[in-house]
Amino acid sequence: MKVHMKKLAAFMLAGALVLSGFGQTTVEAEESTPEEQGIEAVANENAAAKIGDTAYNTLADAIAAVKDGETITLARNVTDAKGMSVPGGKNFTVDFNGKIYTVGGPGAGSSGTETNAFQLLKGSAITFKNGTINVGKDAVQKNVKRIIQNYADLTLENMTFETQNLGQYEDYALSFNNGNIVFKGNTSIHTSDADVIAFDVCKFSSYPSVSVTFDESFKGTIEGKIVYDSTDAETHTLTIKGNGSFAGIDASKGNDKNAEEAVKVYGGAFGESVQEYVADELKAELEKESNEYPYSYYATVEDALANAGTGDTVKDLNVAEDAKLFNITLDYGYDNKVVTIQGTSVTLPELQREGYNFLGWFVGDKNYKPGEVKVTEDTKFTAKWEKVQTTDPEPEEKPEEKPETTPTPQPGNKPETNHSDKAVSKAPKTGDTANVAGYMTVMVLAAGAVVLVISRKRKTK
Repeated sequence: MKVHMKKLAAFMLAGALVLSGFGQTTVEAEESTPEEQGIEAVANENAAAKIGDTAYNTLADAIAAVKDGETITLARNVTDAKGMSVPGGKNFTVDFNGKIYTVGGPGAGSSGTETNAFQLLKGSAITFKNGTINVGKDAVQKNVKRIIQNYADLTLENMTFETQNLGQYEDYALSFNNGNIVFKGNTSIHTSDADVIAFDVCKFSSYPSVSVTFDESFKGTIEGKIVYDSTDAETHTLTIKGNGSFAGIDASKGNDKNAEEAVKVYGGAFGESVQEYVADELKAELEKESNEYPYSYYATVEDALANAGTGDTVKDLNVAEDAKLFNITLDYGYDNKVVTIQGTSVTLPELQREGYNFLGWFVGDKNYKPGEVKVTEDTKFTAKWEKVQTTDPEPEEKPEEKPETTPTPQPGNKPETNHSDKAVSKAPKTGDTANVAGYMTVMVLAAGAVVLVISRKRKTK
């Protein structure tokens, strides 16, 4: 009886523990894993993403399962993805693998701001590369109003962002409120118009800093404007290197001076002048006459001139802000090449042209040798050239020759034989003339011998 009572007590105790939730801890731990959250790997050829050989139905599932340092590879084009929020503490790469990833909605984000295709939270280090991200035609109706809202360290390499379907929300298709953001390679943001705001560098709330850098490898196109929107030039910066193309850079209201300190341009071509943001080591601005992105910057006026063509303008940035600039025109004297320099002086270049000697630069009759010349008014310098005489002069034309007349042969005189090639007889040769003479001599001697023999016989008789 005591034994049965003990067993009954033990059974009742176990039941009480279960009812009290004692075993719930294990269940919660399991639910925190990707598998228990419904993010299990799938053996499906139509899976959207893979980590190694493991496939996932959606990119969001793969991101939830990814481990530190791993790469997620997009397996196919995605046509109607939902927005996603990526928490802090993640370190991974998404290789879009040349595919197109289209977000159809609904959007994701913090409470009350679920409007993002991607919300990337502070504390993560994320790389997106080798693909295209856009939003569907009806995404706005499903509350998608931004492609990326970023607070993480983010690298964009060989990525394309299509913003046109955002419509009235196309401004700020990407927004950078925190973290270090790097644009690499052929990364582009395509907008419907050059005045659309592609992205901002924004001081927001208590987020400490933003650094946006286009590195030396950058060769893409930012079709919309970049807006600098911060009161702190030290913590919020924009650096442009590489050989990419940009519509332009604007400062938000009241932040012009901050932008001039925080934005540094070292390379690239621009749809409008950005000379106020150019790094100190660049001293010349080149404006192409016909180009969608006509403005570029060089270390010297001479470097800019070397890249200038007909109708282009070079501006000398190495002059005092209050200095009066003059139009200095260089007419190269060939191929209609005329370049204008805006400045107070010009270093006249030494020119070379095949087949010509360079005589110097002229203003009227005054000759200027290559070198620096200061001007006090608008001035035109014209290059003059002298054609080089060749060492083998062209042959002089010979006077017209009269045709030769054949003289009438005189009796007793043989006509002169014309030995020119044109007069050579085409009759075939029949033998050597020296051999004929020899035969004649032999015949004469033989005849004489016969006559001598006959004469002797007559004398004998």
